[in-house]
Amino acid sequence: MPPVRRERFEFGLDPRLELASVVELLSADPKAGVPRYATDFRRLPIKYVTEAERWFAKFRGHPAVRLHAQPRIKGFDFGQRGQGLLRLSPLPEFKPATELSIDFLTQWTGDRATLDRWVDTLRDFARESRFLEFFEKKSRLLDPEVTRFKKTIESADYIGKLERYTGLPFEGRYIFYLTPFIGSHAGANVVSRLENGAAHIESVIGPSDDVARATGTYYHEELPPRIFHEAAHGVLDVVTELYGEDIEAKRPVQKEVTKEYRNWMHHVREHMVRTVMIRLVELELGEARAEHVLHHEEDMGLRFLRPMLKRLRDYEKARARYRTLADFYPRLIDVLPKPAPGEAAPARKPGEDGYPEQDWATATANPFYTQGERTRALWYLDLMLARSKNAGLLLKRAAINFLLGKREAALKDADAVLAARPGDSGALRLRGMASAPAAGGRS
Repeated sequence: MPPVRRERFEFGLDPRLELASVVELLSADPKAGVPRYATDFRRLPIKYVTEAERWFAKFRGHPAVRLHAQPRIKGFDFGQRGQGLLRLSPLPEFKPATELSIDFLTQWTGDRATLDRWVDTLRDFARESRFLEFFEKKSRLLDPEVTRFKKTIESADYIGKLERYTGLPFEGRYIFYLTPFIGSHAGANVVSRLENGAAHIESVIGPSDDVARATGTYYHEELPPRIFHEAAHGVLDVVTELYGEDIEAKRPVQKEVTKEYRNWMHHVREHMVRTVMIRLVELELGEARAEHVLHHEEDMGLRFLRPMLKRLRDYEKARARYRTLADFYPRLIDVLPKPAPGEAAPARKPGEDGYPEQDWATATANPFYTQGERTRALWYLDLMLARSKNAGLLLKRAAINFLLGKREAALKDADAVLAARPGDSGALRLRGMASAPAAGGRS
């Protein structure tokens, strides 16, 4: 049976984002002519914004506001701030889950001490200014915008179009946070996986750049590509990760593929979701719009998109053969050039890239860490292996079945791998583990 469908949209404002926005709003000197704000920040002339200026006027001298007035923080892209803010716990605690969860922001703050001070002073400002009281009362001013946006997104059926195209389910939660303090080209997107394996996606949405309207309209031409892109992570990432062995075989020597994507698997994952996104944009909005988006993605260093898009045409013509995009994945992966002899990247070693050394089964089952994630991955594997005998997929399923306590199934898959690849070290190792007494089954 397929996993239980948990499609769920949420719409609203987020107090963490609004807190940082209010402090940035106060940090510009109104007497200095044109106020200077952080990159991508904007002041929309609407009642919600003017009410914030009135409510917090007496806190312009607060340490959080003074910190935001510094040149380094002014150069701190507001969209990137959102990436960090969404990784903090809700107010009033407002703390990162781990030190590493927001450490990437030090490239803007300069050092960890300044980053910690940024978070600490924002937390103090929220407490001293009664920010949550303001948010509870005044965020309702944007309820009409949230309602309009919700109706537009739901009627557009982006998820349904994505599911029909791929033949795969979107499962998870997609949250849209509206804010009047950024432009339509800015924003933040965070994709993570819940313990049950479902996707958790958050997108921060700013209004259109038509400030003359004096009201925000939060649905604009920047959104369809973004929604297709982020939602595609919730559909395709599991499939990409299950094909890890085939993708690893294409990994080039260099570790930094592009400035944005320094990890090879992540680089390939982005190719997969963005290829599908561009094709859906073309079907939805036309060739010219899709070409514009494609040029933008290529400028970011994603150089295999065009051949992958060409392959998608083959997929569309042969849906009777390829019932899902997962069945077609090997042909997409095949677009990636295989390293020339002597140029292949060395095999990954336990503990590489900061990950702790793990037993073979756990390492092979990565990146599916929880029982829920593994159960969901197993459903995809069963779907894919019903029409494929890919040895890498069989080995992945064997490891996951072993970790889920399904030893007979693990042995069956290990034998199938050995039939295809006699002497395969992974299959032999798993056979030994699965055949051992239960108390000593881990290696």
